[in-house]
Amino acid sequence: QLPSLGPPEHSVQRSITFCEGQPRRRYSREALKLVQAATRRAIEASLSMHDVSYYGQMLASSEPPPGREHLLFHAGSSRVSTSPDSATRGAISLREEIAEPAPLTPGLYVQVFFAVVKSYVGPAILYLPHAFSNGGMLPSLLLLPFLGCLTTAAFYLLVQCHTSAAGAPTYGDMAALALGRPGRLAVTVALVGAQLSTITSYYMFVARNLRDSAQLYGWTLPADNWLIPLLMPVFAPLACLPQLRHLAPTNILADLLILAGLAFVACYAVTQLSEPSVGPAANSTAEPSAADAPHFAWFQAPGSLLLYVGTTCFTFEGGGLMVPIVCSLEPRQKHVFGPIFLQAMAFVTLLFTGFGALGYACFGEDTVMPVTLNVHTAAASGAGLRLGYSFAVVCTFPLQMMPIADMVEAALAAPPCHLRRPSVGRRLIARLGLIGLTCTVAVYGANQFDHFISLVGVLCSVPLAFALPSLSSRGCTRHVCHPGCNPM
Repeated sequence: QLPSLGPPEHSVQRSITFCEGQPRRRYSREALKLVQAATRRAIEASLSMHDVSYYGQMLASSEPPPGREHLLFHAGSSRVSTSPDSATRGAISLREEIAEPAPLTPGLYVQVFFAVVKSYVGPAILYLPHAFSNGGMLPSLLLLPFLGCLTTAAFYLLVQCHTSAAGAPTYGDMAALALGRPGRLAVTVALVGAQLSTITSYYMFVARNLRDSAQLYGWTLPADNWLIPLLMPVFAPLACLPQLRHLAPTNILADLLILAGLAFVACYAVTQLSEPSVGPAANSTAEPSAADAPHFAWFQAPGSLLLYVGTTCFTFEGGGLMVPIVCSLEPRQKHVFGPIFLQAMAFVTLLFTGFGALGYACFGEDTVMPVTLNVHTAAASGAGLRLGYSFAVVCTFPLQMMPIADMVEAALAAPPCHLRRPSVGRRLIARLGLIGLTCTVAVYGANQFDHFISLVGVLCSVPLAFALPSLSSRGCTRHVCHPGCNPM
């Protein structure tokens, strides 16, 4: 029996008869609701990752924005501190104990697990086979799990400090508590840099896949640095969307396309590895040369290894979404995040390691970035893979652009009316300016895609995913104003 859709006094019960062997619609609808809820949670986490209103006001004024003063207290005092420097000597008060924590249901587990995995798994995973070619097979197999464990431990400590504090402090709040105003500024710069670099890499990614798809049909497109400006009519309208509430279906489609693309590349690589090596001619009696089959190197030069480390760190930059994901949970549900986060990160680390090693073992030293360009199948399937992944990137582009655009718009608001949104003209100029900035960087970096990704990984992802979480968690542990508190 299905519940009625109308008021109780006019309710009409509807029944559906299921034939034997027919899938139950109720289960399919429940599964769809779980996917929608998890996608919505990830979208909300991405939009709140930068704490848009807070950082925008911080850029426009040196005074603490309204509604945030309750997070900082003088040590040994219950009086609220409004001094800008109080973060260095304040303390986050403990969160009130919850009498009855919410049980861990399958639906909640799927939502949190999927949101964590979605934060990490994106187009950057396609860069890992080429990163393995820079680092060598053996160092890559050892370093990637090590980096995964390092960022997992750092964000686990940070999340535990967040859940033990009152007021739902953000990543920047905890960094300010540990390091003062420079800590908050470091988090802001790392988040903005990582976000803008991700947007820039999207242009390069789509341009490369479009050009390669055209070559499968014998068409010729201009070089990437000329093709990227031609894509701006596609990206510019997406950057000017007023709100993202109705983009959940397109993000679900993008997730499905990403999963299908990863499965296709993995199956293609396994098939290529399982086939025997073929010589120069089918009827030739000469033994096949070692150069006929892809081969990989166990070790590479130290300079190439640095490129591998930077690219791998870039794939872990999604850790900035962990605190917003916890904030999206109800207070009674936050206690379940820690164990689910550890399991999800174990899955993500294994996925990254296995996919990178599989791609490098299949394509060898000819591995390119992204690895979709190494898949040589029929024109229809090859173009479908490249265009499908490009469409998924285009669908997620507004989600990446919106937080940065809102920050710039908030900074453009004339003081002291920081809560007043700027005019439509200023907002349009700000968003088109971001498009122009990222497009210009993409044009100049298109010919050195791997170096650009590695540089961003070193400059932005290393502080964001490794250094700042550890320093922030230590500072919060030291300043929590309760002698018996154990944030672990």
